[in-house]
Amino acid sequence: MSFRTRLTSFFILIVVIPMVTVGFLIFVLIGNSQRAKSDARANGLATAARSIYIEQSDAAGRDAQTLARLLANSSIASLKLRVTLLAGQLGLARVAVSLGSRPVADVGDRTALAPGEATLTSGPSKPVLTITVSEFTAPEYIRDLTGPGVVAVVRQGGRTLASTFPIRGREPRRSVGRATEP
Repeated sequence: MSFRTRLTSFFILIVVIPMVTVGFLIFVLIGNSQRAKSDARANGLATAARSIYIEQSDAAGRDAQTLARLLANSSIASLKLRVTLLAGQLGLARVAVSLGSRPVADVGDRTALAPGEATLTSGPSKPVLTITVSEFTAPEYIRDLTGPGVVAVVRQGGRTLASTFPIRGREPRRSVGRATEP
């Protein structure tokens, strides 16, 4: 083997291969760094979404307790009208009242989220009056979560309640994550 061939082989072995390897590793590290940034941002958004939902649900629970006290002496016949008036006065998105398993009143926006609940019992043999209250709607929730580069969709079953972008016809569902009530 000539000196020139050996010199070229050593150059490739000592300089070129390590440089290519280091370049490859740098590109892998950059890719991992970008992925970690994206994951951290998604995790931050998910944490914010959960925090907002829990905060709204807790506030709705307090409102349900207040509404239960206000409805305590109402007759079943006047309950729907009284619920409608009180929901408007208190600025509630939706109020549903049921006597046992029978719905008595349901007023407000069907896209309401983060319900809070209170129950009234009037005796051992009488059915329980359940008051479910929501303070905010899916569009308000989406508005609280939006920012630059954020896409959010709130669905209930197969029905889209709110979205940051227009939903066309029946598109295939692409699910990255799923949120459930705590």
